[in-house]
Amino acid sequence: MSSDVTADGTAMTPPSPPLVSVVPVLTIERRRRFNLIIAGVSTLLAAYTADRLLARDLSQSAVGWVPLVGPWWILSEETARPNPSSALQALLVVDGLVQLSGLVLTITGTFLRYDRVVLRLPAAPPVISPESLPSP
Repeated sequence: MSSDVTADGTAMTPPSPPLVSVVPVLTIERRRRFNLIIAGVSTLLAAYTADRLLARDLSQSAVGWVPLVGPWWILSEETARPNPSSALQALLVVDGLVQLSGLVLTITGTFLRYDRVVLRLPAAPPVISPESLPSP
């Protein structure tokens, strides 16, 4: 007689594993806004690089090479010339403001955080297959 049938001829079902209640755990994680940091640093570096490539011959002073200060220094030198270019002055103002906005984005992303709700489930108990049970 096979082990799947009882003495009275009915089919024997393997015992079901005990039910284990799984309780999820909710936690709140505080994270930095890395997207703002990356955007800020990228904006600052792109504006500074464009400034150095396009305006490198406008000032003989080393102060013109300092990020965030350079466009304003060159603007003051340009304004002191006898015949200043208004288009160049406008571009230097825009360049200085873009560099400043990159710095503000970087600082904002560094100190500003957001809350993220995380649902964690505990590890499931191992499943016992009927083949691994000892035979009676």
